[in-house]
This record gives sequence, C-alpha cells and structure tokens, in this order.
Amino acid sequence: WDPVAVVKQIANDFVASGDSTSADHAASSAAAKDAPSSRHLTRMIPLQATCFASQEEIIKTARSLLEKYLVPHVKERWSNQQQQQNVTDAKKPSTFEISFKRRFCSNVRRETVIDALGKLVGELVEEGSLVVDLSEPDYTIQIEVVQTLCGLSVIPQGRTYRKFNL
Repeated sequence: WDPVAVVKQIANDFVASGDSTSADHAASSAAAKDAPSSRHLTRMIPLQATCFASQEEIIKTARSLLEKYLVPHVKERWSNQQQQQNVTDAKKPSTFEISFKRRFCSNVRRETVIDALGKLVGELVEEGSLVVDLSEPDYTIQIEVVQTLCGLSVIPQGRTYRKFNL
C-alpha cells in the first residue's frame, strides 16, 4: 500500500465531509469548509521509507525511493513530450522541491542533505527533464527527521494538500 495515497484520500474525505449540506454543517463558515479539521489529529505525514538519521543512510534510502516513485514518472512524461513535440515547441520539464524538516536532531544538517539529494536527483534523471521549482512543484521530496529516525516520501502535487494539515 502507498502511504501517500492513503493520506491524500483521508484529506479528500475531510474536505468532502466539510462540503455537506446537512443542518450540522450549515452553520459552518466558508473558511471552515476550506480547511478540513479533526478533533484529535492535526497533520498526517505520509512516509514511504524510513532510515537512521545520517546523511549516508538518507541518500542510500532516497536513491531506492526516487528510483521507484520519481524517475519512472519523469522519464515517461519526458518521452511522451518528445514523441508529441513539434519543431517549434520546447519540452516542459517536470519540477520538484525538497522539503526538509528536522526535530530534536543536531547531527544532520539541512544544507548538506539537500545538496546531496539534489546531486542524486541530477544523476538519476536525464538532464533537463527535471528542474527545481519552489513555488508550484510537480513533485515534493519530503524528508522528516525526528531524533534518530528519518522518514522520506515522494509526493506528486504535494502543495495541493497544504502539507497534509487536517
């Protein structure tokens, strides 16, 4: 099972339940409908892989994760554009961002992990097929470090789910 798909479905269910027209929901404001809520849960973070919180382990785990969830999609989109490309049209590359959050861990540095992960992405995909876009990325590579544990995910259209806040 894919944790990203499960969390997306739960977020969609929260939004759908807020759009109900029952008497209970009639009093809710428009702002409340835009932001789904839960009484006991505020955020669900999907983790597709976990590892020890060290740069070497993060890169090792990220390589297998990227090869499974990111590279095939980028290659497919890039080859489809190549087949449909006219002489005057330029191919539009896929975009990505790296989201790094660290809690209670001082031995893993944000800058070094992001640099190493950026180089890894560059190695795995064809040059020009994937570029960085921090405003509206097609894919979000999410890294969550808590003490000695690191969780990683590749989330398509990650920004549409408002960082999985419920």
